[in-house]
Amino acid sequence: MIVIFAHYWGIDEIGIFVLPAVLAILALRWAEKKAKRSAADKEAAEQPAVRAAEGSDVD
Repeated sequence: MIVIFAHYWGIDEIGIFVLPAVLAILALRWAEKKAKRSAADKEAAEQPAVRAAEGSDVD
């Protein structure tokens, strides 16, 4: 008797459902880290300008 495995023990579900979900989660985490890094860089670039402006008001 020949046994046919129609679903290959769940491997097809991994390829169709789990893999895209994992890729989407990783993409969102990467985008979040990139956005936080960009915001931190922008804030760091603005800090000297704020300090200079505050110092000129005192004089």
